Amino acid sequence: MLWLYGLCPGLPYTILPEKYWQNLCQLVRGLRLILARELSDKDIAEVHTHLVQFVYDFENLYYQRKESRLHFVHQCIHNLVHFAPETIRVGPLALVAQWLMERTIGNLGQEICLPSDPYANLQMRAELRVQKNALKAMFPELDRASDRLPNHSLAAGSGFYLLPKKDRRLISVRHSQSSGVLTTLLDYIELNSTECSNVIPETRNVQICCYSRLRLPNGQTAQSLWGERNRQKRI
Repeated sequence: MLWLYGLCPGLPYTILPEKYWQNLCQLVRGLRLILARELSDKDIAEVHTHLVQFVYDFENLYYQRKESRLHFVHQCIHNLVHFAPETIRVGPLALVAQWLMERTIGNLGQEICLPSDPYANLQMRAELRVQKNALKAMFPELDRASDRLPNHSLAAGSGFYLLPKKDRRLISVRHSQSSGVLTTLLDYIELNSTECSNVIPETRNVQICCYSRLRLPNGQTAQSLWGERNRQKRI
């Protein structure tokens, strides 16, 4: 269900009964807080409240806390109740979780450009990475990557940015073919521009271009369904 929430946060709300939707929101809120780089005591207490409540409701909703059904539940569900105490003991989990090391191994491997001696090349890339990180730690003003947008990004207004990849084709949308898409597009134009009212007559085709990601005003990046479908096809 989490992958569904990641693709379209509002979609589960339209298809899940309210009690299941509220249970999912408890999990999402707790995880978003616990994965922050800095946490206050108040944040940790809130995380513990959300995750413990999620686990309790999950047990009641999905297997009614029956021992005969316990084998249907992954151990990671119970592990959530330890997140807040372990954060107090070892620090923010985003800094100690195993997937960070897995990610580092993966992107260092992508930088290998010398197949004849890959391990030496990997060592060199790792040394350069450590040197860059050390310089950024000593001189934070050198770290500008977080504020930099990818090439070919497109400002969409109000702090939103469309991020590549984008579809090379333009898709024609007619009123009769995809009224929901076109209605949403027209509503957006009317809300964000005083000069676009009634500029698209009903008989005219509208051409749209799909982007894979959207940078939100709060700095987070949302993935589009179009981009996720293409990524799954490549995998």
